[in-house]
Amino acid sequence: MKPRITAVTALLTACAAASFTLVAAPAQAAGWEFFDDYWTHAGCTEEGHHGVKRGEWTDFQCRSSAVDWNLWVLRP
Repeated sequence: MKPRITAVTALLTACAAASFTLVAAPAQAAGWEFFDDYWTHAGCTEEGHHGVKRGEWTDFQCRSSAVDWNLWVLRP
């Protein structure tokens, strides 16, 4: 019974890793790059607009995570 539980656990771990890769791939494939994380949405948005004004990137997204906000940028 124990080898069967180990095999099921390994299969579930592999599936979870594969689904994480599938979720992360679209942002990378589209040219989006992680820049930094911020405690508030306002701080993330402010830095995003600041980078657009300076010409460091052409667009940005603030995506929520479990504890903070992640700034993703699209460089020219």
